Amino acid sequence: MLPGKLFVFMLPFALFAQSGWTIYSSRGIEVISNASSRTARRTLNEIEQFRNAVGAILGVENAGSRWPIRVLVLKRSRELTVPPSLRLARDAYIGGVIAESDLPALFRRDLTRILLDDNTGRMPASIERGLATLFTTLQIDGTRVTLGAPPPALERDRDWARVHMLAVTPDYSGKLRVLLGNLQRGIPEDVAYRNAFGKLPAQIEREVDGYARGENFGTIPLSGLPLNPQRDFVEKPYSDLAAKIALADLTPSRAAYEAILKLESGAAAAHEGLGLLALREKQPGEARRHFTAAVKAGSRSAQAQLEAGNARQAAELNPKWAEPHIRLSRDASEPAQKIEHLTKATALDPRNLKLWKELAGLLEAENRFADAAKAWAGAERAAASAEEREQLSQVRRENDQKRIEAAYAAKMRIAAEKQRELDQLRNEALARIREAEEKASAGAPPHEGKVERWWTGPTPSGRITGMLQQVDCGKSQTRLIVQAKGKTTRLLIRDPSKIVVQGRHQETLSCGPQRPPRPVAIDYFEKPDAKTATAGEAAVIEFR
Repeated sequence: MLPGKLFVFMLPFALFAQSGWTIYSSRGIEVISNASSRTARRTLNEIEQFRNAVGAILGVENAGSRWPIRVLVLKRSRELTVPPSLRLARDAYIGGVIAESDLPALFRRDLTRILLDDNTGRMPASIERGLATLFTTLQIDGTRVTLGAPPPALERDRDWARVHMLAVTPDYSGKLRVLLGNLQRGIPEDVAYRNAFGKLPAQIEREVDGYARGENFGTIPLSGLPLNPQRDFVEKPYSDLAAKIALADLTPSRAAYEAILKLESGAAAAHEGLGLLALREKQPGEARRHFTAAVKAGSRSAQAQLEAGNARQAAELNPKWAEPHIRLSRDASEPAQKIEHLTKATALDPRNLKLWKELAGLLEAENRFADAAKAWAGAERAAASAEEREQLSQVRRENDQKRIEAAYAAKMRIAAEKQRELDQLRNEALARIREAEEKASAGAPPHEGKVERWWTGPTPSGRITGMLQQVDCGKSQTRLIVQAKGKTTRLLIRDPSKIVVQGRHQETLSCGPQRPPRPVAIDYFEKPDAKTATAGEAAVIEFR
């Protein structure tokens, strides 16, 4: 509920009983009235022009709200006292206006606060307080809108004077939007002020000292929306039961909602109202019973669905509301699901510092330090004070250090894994070579009698005698590097099992440089291969 004074709202029985209710709608705003059509349309035009003016100063096009805005315009009565505030009820922000009256100052302050919360990033509290007071005196006459009329003397505090000076004086008018845009993006105040006005905050504050003591405060015209209330706001009938529910929402009480249930036992809205009252009175069991009854009766209220345990349905009914995603995150068992829902929640409610910090913590726990850094930056933007922003900035710097360390550790793990793969390839190649050597060395007893020539295959045509300098072991083949008569020759071994190894002593080949180089004579098939940079394929290796 938005802060404000408490008012007593007396609803005479005659007000409940009368008919003739109408409703007018425009872009998420509803005006429900039992007064004249002209009065209701005038109120709807004022709210539309007000919303447009706030958006123009903030630099927000088509400023909207997370919930619909519902306003009751009621006939004047000596028995009737309407609360002048605007607050969140079952399914909308709700407020009341007496017919032929301007929007109350508290209503305007609350509406400004809602538009700030639902459309902008966090700005210094002093700026937001000043804006809220500045718009309490916005003058609206049809499409003519004027900003800057001074509020009562007691409300002309320093926060109001600062924003008023920046909004209406010729030196600064038109530049305030630049300042507010910078502040919303989390840019430090000294930089934001220089970007907007070419001055430091301290210089502006010295000017505010004199401005606040003045008595003549100017105004500026703002561009109004080209609306024709008679043409643009269509009148529709509104049922007596719906009007009774709206009146009960305006000043909720158990008696009002129970009276509606007596008229219509399955009224979902009445159960919703009773459920919210029970929550306020810290009676969760009673609240759950009413919300469940409301859902069974076909409730289309996101709040009722959420409190009845249907968070996904609540998110569908109001896709601008972060709370369903917060509940889904808490209910999720997997970190990835928690992160997904919290990410949606922070996008919908970027001013919520607690959400950003929770999201950053989850991301750090999953070693997603780059994403965590973005979440900490979001937390900085959501901070309400410079001191809190500095603390969060320090946390973000610590996260950056963790990210750097994690990236280095990952790089080292990859390098170690590659080295293990290379070592494995070398060992496998060496094992194949040794296996071939052992087969060649394990000769049979000398054969007695005539030796018959049995080899009928091709005979190596090339021969090189020199020093074996290096053995390059690959995954499927090996390369020998031989130095002979000042010339380097490279020979390929495709299949070690087909190599004939000779020599007086059993020799083995080891991968890498041969220390010292070993004297060899190698017979090979002359098959130059540019891809492997070899002169041929080795057939017989004789160690000397």
